[in-house]
Parts: sequence; structure tokens; C-alpha cells
Amino acid sequence: KPRQPLGVVGLPGGPRELAEYLTDNVVSLQSGRTQEFLLRTSLLRRLCAPLCDRITGFDDSAAQLARLDASGLFLRPIDAGGRWFRYHGLFASFLAAGLRRSAPAQVQQVHERAAQWYAEQGLHEEAVYHALEAGAWELAVQAMNAWASLSSTM
Repeated sequence: KPRQPLGVVGLPGGPRELAEYLTDNVVSLQSGRTQEFLLRTSLLRRLCAPLCDRITGFDDSAAQLARLDASGLFLRPIDAGGRWFRYHGLFASFLAAGLRRSAPAQVQQVHERAAQWYAEQGLHEEAVYHALEAGAWELAVQAMNAWASLSSTM
């Protein structure tokens, strides 16, 4: 099936064409390591290098994020210091769907690692979110209790 050229407004067609475009023109052009980084971190609502290191097991997430940011690859800084980033919503959804398809067992692992990291940082709301996504009920309760005790002291 011949591909239609991009129009002024954007891609022709629907989600399938968008997925094909992202696969053919963005993700497949990345190194295997970068593809793995993108897939594993796609479940995060926001990203920073230490969190990405914990999620991926890599030790170069700061360099990965800097390269992705410089390339304009659907990543944007969300704080003035350039520590925190976020993927474009459609891109994150596309990547997350790919992770769920290709490595469903990693989904729970990513959420558990994120929950643990956020809890260690005292970022309780994010810890609760990821613990619930992982089905890690005990971790979710611990994070909620920590969050509640913090709120009661204010």
C-alpha cells in the first residue's frame, strides 16, 4: 500500500497510520538501546535521569535524555532547571502500547521500580500512582500512609 504524503495539518488517516509513521520514521531509526530506553520509560508521567536509571538499569540516562531533548524527539523539559521531562502524550501512549505488546511482564516491573524510587524521594503521589499501576498494594498503602502522615504535620 503506497503511503500518502504528509499534509499541512498532519498525517492522513487514523491511529494505524500514525503508529506506522512513528515506527517507520522515529523509533526504528533509533539504536536498540535507545528503543529500549524509550519503551521502558514510556510508562512514566515525568522523567528524570536518576528515575530512568532505576527503571532501565542503565547508568547513562542523563545523556540519553539530553540527546533525546536535543533531537526534539517528542520529549520536552517541564522545569526551569531541565531536570524533569515529559514525552508528548501520543508518543508516550504509542510507546507504552508497544511495551505492553512486546514485554508485558516489564510493565509491572517498571511501575514497581518507579513506585519505589518515588517513595524514596518522598514524592508520595507519584509513588501511589505507580504502586497501584503495578498492583503492589502493600507499597501503595505504605506510600499513602507516608503521604497522610506528611499532610497531618502541615
